[in-house]
Amino acid sequence: MKRATVVVALLLLVSACGRPRSSEVFVGSASSFARAVHSARDLYLQHKLKVLVAGSHTLATHVLDDAPIDVIVTADHRTIEPLIAAGKTAADPVLIARNQVVIAVADENPLEIRSLADLARSDVKVVLADPEVPLGAYSAEVLGSAGVDVRPVSLTDNATAVAAIVSSGEADVGLVYQTDLTVWELTGISLPLEVGIQTEYYAAPLTEAPNPGGARQFVDFLLSDEGRSLLRELGFSA
Repeated sequence: MKRATVVVALLLLVSACGRPRSSEVFVGSASSFARAVHSARDLYLQHKLKVLVAGSHTLATHVLDDAPIDVIVTADHRTIEPLIAAGKTAADPVLIARNQVVIAVADENPLEIRSLADLARSDVKVVLADPEVPLGAYSAEVLGSAGVDVRPVSLTDNATAVAAIVSSGEADVGLVYQTDLTVWELTGISLPLEVGIQTEYYAAPLTEAPNPGGARQFVDFLLSDEGRSLLRELGFSA
């Protein structure tokens, strides 16, 4: 079974006396962007990076529940809009990267899946992200535009889980982000231009950040030449 290591650090407590974490920045990252945050640890030296990896919708819920996160990265703008409305963002979210939705199959592709239409075949087990999360919403848009009716065997609450399920063989095919293909050793099939979607990631420092200065500095790093170079190396458009 092919697996990739996704480090998940659920650090939702500050010290008992509530001191600011001046030496570290706590990043809430969409699962499909987690590799970028972990990779940034070797380049971003101003602070120690700690990360909570989850689906964008779950991250937004944590922020609304006052989790002590410094900066959030979501896989779309829609998910971050309730945080803006609630006054949870300390600055306007900024576009930091783009990605692509692709069809993912195992390297061998034994069912010879070639197009979106194949996802509707009765002999094909499909996994999709739940429409509540960005990848799921993108997937529904893609399938709707193509006029393809799919009955998935599973809906996941984050993007990385889709790739993991296809990689494990529990499903034959899924719609994933292009950047997940290499991580999970999957073969990607590009979508036709007329239905393809370019996805967007947004970052914002949060108003209740224990380290507000560090939050802004990390966002600045993602926008810097060094940060953009890192994102391009990982397959994002930056």
